[in-house]
Amino acid sequence: MHKHTNRMSLALAIPLGLGIFWTAAAQAAPLCVSDPGVNPPVTIGEGANFAVLLDGPLPNLRPNTLILGAKTVVSGWAGTIGGVYANVALGSLSSVSGDVAASMFDQAPPNLSIQLGANTVVQGLCATDGGVITPAGECLGGSDTSGTNPYVTTNPPGTMGVAVDQEECVDGAVLCQPATDTVVNVPAGGKLTLKVSSGLNVLTATDITLGTLSTLTLSGPADAEVVLETPGAINLGPMSKIVLAHGLLAENVLITATTSPAFSDDPNASNKSKSKVITGEGVTINGEIHGEYGCDLGANNTVNGAIVCDFQLNAGSGLHVNHIPLAIEFPNLLNPDAYPKCF
Repeated sequence: MHKHTNRMSLALAIPLGLGIFWTAAAQAAPLCVSDPGVNPPVTIGEGANFAVLLDGPLPNLRPNTLILGAKTVVSGWAGTIGGVYANVALGSLSSVSGDVAASMFDQAPPNLSIQLGANTVVQGLCATDGGVITPAGECLGGSDTSGTNPYVTTNPPGTMGVAVDQEECVDGAVLCQPATDTVVNVPAGGKLTLKVSSGLNVLTATDITLGTLSTLTLSGPADAEVVLETPGAINLGPMSKIVLAHGLLAENVLITATTSPAFSDDPNASNKSKSKVITGEGVTINGEIHGEYGCDLGANNTVNGAIVCDFQLNAGSGLHVNHIPLAIEFPNLLNPDAYPKCF
């Protein structure tokens, strides 16, 4: 494996998804610096509040929809679902241990909605920026369509808005780290083990591909932090697994398809990003999974971590998310002039 310095030192900073509260300065300055100096580390911050989070505007800031199929179970640390620029549609017979929120923030109207299927129960509250919550009776912690709930406000920035901005900081921080090249292309029924050591380990692959019934094992001590990153696509075949060994913790694992500023998130662009997560049926993932250009998850997936996606999030029936917030602290190699909201 070949180790190289950050991949973005000379690139111009273009927000990797669509942070809500970015300034115009983020369009014109180099993304990375060579030394973090006294910069505080980059973490997911408010993102720790969300088991499932979609930063989801369609082109021209049109509203999107976060879709989770029937019999979805979201549990664990916070167990909350957030739709930023996205309605939330949750299938029948589902269960959410936390809250559900949806907002267009500064782009409203239109206001966004939360649609809960038959016999679905949200243990916490449901909050929108004014859109309907149907049926409201399934939000046991109450329903708030006032637009003033702390999840959905624009001024001051609400929890979801801060969370997606911080997610963009993490995306940039990943690309600024020194990384080791690796290959993750596991055939059907095959096995691959990647061994890591204590501290932060950033591994980058052209694509991340697991065939049907294959297993990728990330092996390292409890004090290891692992980022498995690709500028391409993550394709996990039916019944494939990403498992952890020798003490490595799910809170210290990020598996991410992260678009560099050299690519566009516009689906009509000639240099369109390929950084998407696609999974088949019965896939198991340990760690946070992130798709910069969307996530399309098959039925009966299990994620012990969190799901964070930009632009699209569709999941089949039977999704189980055991929420474990990402705990990695990245050395802050972001240029403050490019990403002032990350400091």
